[in-house]
Amino acid sequence: MLGYRRMCLFINRDYDKHYNKKRIHRIMKIMDVHSSIRRTRTCCTVANKTNQTAENVLHRDLETSKPNEKWTTDVTEFKVPHSTEKLDLSVFLDLYDRSIIA
Repeated sequence: MLGYRRMCLFINRDYDKHYNKKRIHRIMKIMDVHSSIRRTRTCCTVANKTNQTAENVLHRDLETSKPNEKWTTDVTEFKVPHSTEKLDLSVFLDLYDRSIIA
């Protein structure tokens, strides 16, 4: 259902009239016509859990002398459109030559 402002716009445009918003509002009140107000959607995201962080064992020492000595990873979470499913993408990186392992 439209409110008096949008109702005024549609009436004036479709019927080539020049009615004021106050007039449309008064007529809608007399006819007991009300607009329906949409509720705001609540977001259903989950906060990050602090107990899922790993211990920092590298301490920013990213130099390696041989392959497969130090690997790093990062996890990214994607939402599947039109679904409640989520997908995780994880990449493993070898710090020796910066190649992707898996």
